[in-house]
Formats: sequence, structure tokens, C-alpha cells
Amino acid sequence: MKPDALISDIVEILADAEEYVRGVVGSFIQHSFDKERSSVTIGISGTGLYPHYFILEPSEAAPGQRRMVFNGQSHREILEDSFWAKAGVRRR
Repeated sequence: MKPDALISDIVEILADAEEYVRGVVGSFIQHSFDKERSSVTIGISGTGLYPHYFILEPSEAAPGQRRMVFNGQSHREILEDSFWAKAGVRRR
């Protein structure tokens, strides 16, 4: 995937685009992210069938943001995200 890929750019390679987007939106709603201030970032490594993603919400309180990482296939939260290489994500 290209470094600045958007979900709309990868729809053709997702294993099930409708279910993937439903899962991302579901994570967003379930965890009460602010729809005006939050962003979803997709991983760009791998085949792109089920890219992992994180949701980032800026915050006034320390540490200044709320971030949750999710498995792209199960849409469950990934509690240990040390594998998430900063060079392999783009904010979109």
C-alpha cells in the first residue's frame, strides 16, 4: 500500500470492504470517540486484506490524546501495540 493510503484507496483489496468499514465505525461508536476531532489511521504494511488501525482523539487533559489500536479483522482492541511502526502509519 502507498504510505498515504485511505480506506477508499484499498476497498478493492480488502477481504470484505463493507464489513471492515462497519467494524471501524463500530469501534469508533463503541468507544465514544468524538466524531469532530478524532481520526482513524490505517496500517499500510502487509497485504491489506484486514489492515489494523488506530483511532486518535486529541484531548486537553494529559497526556494530550486518547489512542486505541484495533485488529483489522476482529476489530478488538490491541492492548500491546509495540509492533506498530511509526514509519508504517499515516494519519487519515
